[in-house]
This record gives sequence, structure tokens and C-alpha cells, in this order.
Amino acid sequence: ALVFTKSAEATQRLVRLFEFFEQARLAAGADADAGKPIVIRAYSSDLAAGERKAILEKFKAQEIDLLVCSDLISRGIHISHVAHVVSYDVPVDMRKYVHRVGRTARAGREGDAWTLVEEQEARYFKEMLKAAEHADKVARVRVSDKQLEPLVPFYEGALRQLRDVYGRDRRTE
Repeated sequence: ALVFTKSAEATQRLVRLFEFFEQARLAAGADADAGKPIVIRAYSSDLAAGERKAILEKFKAQEIDLLVCSDLISRGIHISHVAHVVSYDVPVDMRKYVHRVGRTARAGREGDAWTLVEEQEARYFKEMLKAAEHADKVARVRVSDKQLEPLVPFYEGALRQLRDVYGRDRRTE
């Protein structure tokens, strides 16, 4: 899956959150049913061109399960096997949205695009889709508290670790 964020900084923070979450999940033995650990990497303008190329090749070879990236990857890069695209941050305009969701369902394959929309963003997102005549292609999906309940302890632990890391980083700058 590809996960898009609004910036290189947001990409780095989200990757660290995923890594902490995955560590907690594995430490609790939660991977017994899920199989192998999830391999997560960042892809943003913070990386050197050679690093980006190596990461992209590993993603294409399906050695990376979850590639978190800024909009840098949404244009001009062709990856044929992306089944899921997630916009973690609502794109600022329709052009960015189209480039993001265009990374899935390539070469005749099916794919899903998900956009995480907070309540205060919902109206803007709906209006953006209506203006581009795409509103009929989007379904609203709600996740229940019951569905999230087993994941909450891992998420809360990951958030604490993230606060510790970024709190420490700010004090040393």
C-alpha cells in the first residue's frame, strides 16, 4: 500500500508511529494470526535520490509492504502492483487527489483509494469532489470503536513513544 501525507515531516512522523505500533504489536504476540511483520519505509524529498531509488525498487519488488510518502511520488512514477492508496492527509486540491489515487488500479488491475477525512475537513473534501464531478465515486466508510478496540493499546503506546522521541528532539535543537 501507498500512504500519502502532506509533507516530508509528516511522512517521517507517520513512519515512526507505524514502526512503534508494529513493535508493540509484535511484542504482544499479535502477529501470530497476521503472519510476517509489516515492512514500512518512508519516501520523501528528505532522502537522497539514490536512497529513494533503492526504496522504490524494493517496493516494486514487494519487499516493502507499506510505503509512506509525500506527494513527491504521486506524479510520474509507475508502480503496477499497488492495490491500496491511502491519503492520510486530505489533498489540498483535486489535481493532487487525482495523482494520488492514480497510483492504484493500473495495468487493468483493481485497486482501492482511501482518504482519511476528519469531521472539520469533510465539507471541503465533498465540495472538492463535487466540483470535479467525482462525488458519486466515493463512499463513506465509518470504523466502529469495536473494530478499533483491539488496536488501541498498541496505538496509545506508539503515540507515547512518538511524543518521547519528538519531545526529546525539540529539547536538543
